[in-house]
Amino acid sequence: LREEARVLVEKCGEFDVNGQVYDFGGQFIYITQQGRWNWGSGISHIPYQFANYSIISTNYQVNSTTSVPAIQERYDIIRIFSDQANIFTSYPFSKLARIEFGTGLSHYYYRVDRYNSFYQVDNGGNITGYLGSDHQHVPNTEYNADPSNGAQLIPFTIYNVSTALIGDNSYFGVASPLNGFRYRVQAEYDFGTFHFFAPTIDLRKYIRVAP
Repeated sequence: LREEARVLVEKCGEFDVNGQVYDFGGQFIYITQQGRWNWGSGISHIPYQFANYSIISTNYQVNSTTSVPAIQERYDIIRIFSDQANIFTSYPFSKLARIEFGTGLSHYYYRVDRYNSFYQVDNGGNITGYLGSDHQHVPNTEYNADPSNGAQLIPFTIYNVSTALIGDNSYFGVASPLNGFRYRVQAEYDFGTFHFFAPTIDLRKYIRVAP
């Protein structure tokens, strides 16, 4: 009987929208195991959120000719967008061990949406009434130029190259390994806007204890 090698190609993707249209996120990964060298690639766009709260003194424009002293309460929704692309390959020495190589890039940038509430104040700075509220998109250059924000939102890009030695002799139960070992020894160098070395040494031994 003639045995034919099985060609395995795996494609998986995930997409999600949570909140505004800016909160769309997704990733797609392609992996092929057609030969001894396995390889794959992936792309992703992931949004993250955090908030900044501040209060400043300002003048509120009541109409085209009149403005009054006011307190501006600012609630900023700051989105960090992470765009990533990577390619990777691996070569198995045996059923238990393999070596991996990879490279990729990550680009991070920001969007600020500000929700304002305005309160009228008297000469002593005491709040005397509510004036109104609004919502606006704040460009990054304008946000960074305002020292009262307390943060600089500057886009940056990171490139990386990595290699890793990986071993896995574990036996899984319903939800986790029950016995065996796993290890990953990795060296990664990141460069671009920032430069740093990121080593990983992850050694695990699983021992099943009978109840």
